[in-house]
Amino acid sequence: TKGVLRTFYPTFTSGDKFHKSFACAVAEMYGADISRVYRKNKHLINFTTLRLTDADAIPGNQFLNLDERDSLSLASEISNRIVLLGTSRLTIDHHMTPLGYNLSGVMIHAHIINALIDGKTIRTVNPLVTYFICFIMSFVLMMIKRNNRSRNKVKIEWRYKIVWALLTFLCSIIIFSLIGTIIYCKCNLFID
Repeated sequence: TKGVLRTFYPTFTSGDKFHKSFACAVAEMYGADISRVYRKNKHLINFTTLRLTDADAIPGNQFLNLDERDSLSLASEISNRIVLLGTSRLTIDHHMTPLGYNLSGVMIHAHIINALIDGKTIRTVNPLVTYFICFIMSFVLMMIKRNNRSRNKVKIEWRYKIVWALLTFLCSIIIFSLIGTIIYCKCNLFID
């Protein structure tokens, strides 16, 4: 639905200057090779790579009035990690996600950075490949129908033809969705 955050822009321009997005710049500083990410205008956000929600954020009041002992434990907890500072209050900076709940902007950046570092960005299939898969599925379904017609020489009423067409259509959607789900789960490859 409108307003659900699914994509991010790896680069943007301001005036005549070219800039990397915050998540891409952080991932590159961490040593991730994201050269192929820059080749596309928009990328799908892989929210499944990080199991963090806003409830997992460290509250800001824990950073206030730290004594020396607390600051040492906090320093050991966050050393060698990427630390993002931002609000997790859902009244200020919140976005709907495909996960079914709101996330703060800083948590969305954490998901993007994690996917870039782990190399688990979602790749999308060229639309021509999608059309080719649809063509093959249609061809196979037509061959199945043709074989059924050649075996049964009985004249079929128009109502049954409509039912057969609807069932064929529904089966093709289910098969296409199943193939797309398997490819996405195994290869992080999204077929629109």
